[in-house]
Amino acid sequence: MNERTAAERVNNRILNHYGIEHSKNRGKKRISFFTTIAAFNVHLDAQVKFLKSEKKFCFKDVFSIQPAA
Repeated sequence: MNERTAAERVNNRILNHYGIEHSKNRGKKRISFFTTIAAFNVHLDAQVKFLKSEKKFCFKDVFSIQPAA
């Protein structure tokens, strides 16, 4: 039951939060591409959330942002 709930949560996130359900894209290849990008973003969001909870993520350090002169 927990696996089903998790899968439905991910599907909801891809369809609604990333706008796949209401997109104006047509064609299997294009929809597949945008769904793959959305799935990649779901995994990236989970990784960032995990690293922040472990206090190992600092946006400035990851992207080497330097203060403006």
